[in-house]
Amino acid sequence: MTSRITSLGGWAGERTEGCNCLWRRSTKGSEMDPIKVLIADDQDIAREGVRAFLERQPHISVIGEVACGEEAIRKAKRFRPDVIVMEICMTGACAIDAIAEIKQKSRRTQVLVLTLQNDPASVMQVMNAGGDGYLLKSTSAKELLMAIETVHQGYAYFSPVISSVMIKRRALGGSEKPESRQEMLSKRELEVLKLIAEGYRNKEIAEKLFVSVRTVTTHRERLMKKLNLHSTYEIVRFAWANGIVSLKE
Repeated sequence: MTSRITSLGGWAGERTEGCNCLWRRSTKGSEMDPIKVLIADDQDIAREGVRAFLERQPHISVIGEVACGEEAIRKAKRFRPDVIVMEICMTGACAIDAIAEIKQKSRRTQVLVLTLQNDPASVMQVMNAGGDGYLLKSTSAKELLMAIETVHQGYAYFSPVISSVMIKRRALGGSEKPESRQEMLSKRELEVLKLIAEGYRNKEIAEKLFVSVRTVTTHRERLMKKLNLHSTYEIVRFAWANGIVSLKE
């Protein structure tokens, strides 16, 4: 079966049976309804700039702005935005973890990353967390608007620059190397893995990271699933084998 590809300056497309190209998720809502957008960025000037531009668009409704991942999770749960425009380099809780939690709790909310990070590892982390699109902050306002409209319609969107980075990475076989498995982990998951390997219990890890025990448990379960690990012993062995901790530690 063939698959329709819609070119909108970046990559957007539809996955159909038997095809592994870019995909289309279910379209929702009426075309007459404004697109409700939440902006998440810890840089005031970045939030204000994006908001000022979006508020000039008649079909966009900016429902709020936040400066950290924790607040993005809370606002997403409360207001159910159609699209969250999010920077992944924010203070506080890991934005990658925030994306995963938002997508788990509100599948109708699309997350579009707008960031300075253009490395393949960051792109892969966003994709693994369930992110719906990825743009660099060097993008034009026109492309930002196009990306918001695209992910709202149910399509994934990656800017041409990001698409090029990922194509080169795949051509070099970078994503297939076993040692790159830890790139699948968010920064916070990697911290939890390291502390587990160093012998800390969940409660102690929670105290060190200033989060709840439940949050640590969630990170632990998620990292074990991503790495296909089934016990604390396997976590420790993986950490040693990949240089995350050493025997001296």
